[in-house]
Amino acid sequence: MLQFESWEAFLHMGGHGGYVWSAYLLSVLVVGLVLGLPWLRGRLLLKQLRRATPAASSRPDAVIAQLPDSRTAAPSTQQSGAS
Repeated sequence: MLQFESWEAFLHMGGHGGYVWSAYLLSVLVVGLVLGLPWLRGRLLLKQLRRATPAASSRPDAVIAQLPDSRTAAPSTQQSGAS
């Protein structure tokens, strides 16, 4: 170690080790959740889509193509210019 005399001194960090390592742990946990939750939701969505359409279960792109387009499925909320 360049700055520390031993591994114990590195982990202790002059009395600040608890704060430093808990901050690293919290950061790794948050990054893991940010990356992991969307991945898990995507897997669950694909599993639900496969169950909903068993004929296209081997082709997820075909299942997604059968979903309604959000741009055309929602009714227009714009009002005409006349009041």
